[in-house]
Amino acid sequence: MKINHSSSEFHKLRINLISAVKIWLGSALAIFIAAGIGLPNPASAGTITLLTLIAQTRKDTVQLILRRLVSFVLTVLICWLVFPLITEMYLAYALFLIIIVFLMEVLGWQATLSVNAVIAAHFLLNKDFSVLFVSQQLALLIIGITIALVLNLIQPDLTEREHLKLKIDQVEKELQEVISEVADSLLSEEKAHTRRRKLPELHKDLLDSINTASRYQKNTYRKEDQWFLNYFEMRMAQCLLLEELYSHAGDVCRQTKAGNMVVSYMVSLIDFITEHDQPVLKYEEGQKIRRELIESFSETDNFENDSMLLFVMLDLQKFVELKKRFIESLSKSQLESYQQRTNLLKFKP
Repeated sequence: MKINHSSSEFHKLRINLISAVKIWLGSALAIFIAAGIGLPNPASAGTITLLTLIAQTRKDTVQLILRRLVSFVLTVLICWLVFPLITEMYLAYALFLIIIVFLMEVLGWQATLSVNAVIAAHFLLNKDFSVLFVSQQLALLIIGITIALVLNLIQPDLTEREHLKLKIDQVEKELQEVISEVADSLLSEEKAHTRRRKLPELHKDLLDSINTASRYQKNTYRKEDQWFLNYFEMRMAQCLLLEELYSHAGDVCRQTKAGNMVVSYMVSLIDFITEHDQPVLKYEEGQKIRRELIESFSETDNFENDSMLLFVMLDLQKFVELKKRFIESLSKSQLESYQQRTNLLKFKP
């Protein structure tokens, strides 16, 4: 099943809408709670929620929250050391920014800088380092990050999972079309350039799928679903191999016995794309053809063409091997999850 552009755009729009609603709801709730318990600068709680909700995944949110808590302690310490010593407000804040930016850059925690700046501004304006005021600032931070954590636990997992399955169907269909075109290009020079537009489209869809799969795997705790990203990375590696084969299509002599053997094997890979059983047989078939190619080369005197055909055959074997390695890397539960979408028989190594 092919995902058309409108459905893909609708999916992205839905994700963006969910994100916008979470930011609106979380920020408003944080301000309401902070104001309700009488904290100073309650709007800052909403800002902290917004800045924390920017993290799009559960794992990223938890990591960002932990860094915000540690950097809060550093922020308070730097403010306590710098602000009482420098009476000029702007110079004091500038010195604080130099120190905190340097520390966060060294630690790789640049995402915490915005909240650090907000908290520091409160200390700069109030010049209050009492336990009560520090506790109030910590309360603003805790309110903001807690609401962000709760809201970021709400992720459209099912929608993302089903979308990824549709993306797999789309990518496999496009990959079949590209293999067919590469095979045609080996037989007909006329088609080698006019139909190459399919590869860029596949490459673009794979990049989008890898981004989606990466986001999904950071949001899910289902170990059996921790294969989507590896799957699309495997397909990307196969796509790059096909791009390389395209570039060499014009260097192969056509309508030869050896050439027909290579093209026939390539055509057989079209069905292989959607088969999820053990790919060892297909790999061994490629080895057999490679041996036959080497034996047939003794009957010709075209060393350059023979070498190029062997090069193409080696790339086709790499193509199969990439899938073989992917399947072998799956755990039992991941393999079952991978095969359930096509209702195929359970893989037997």
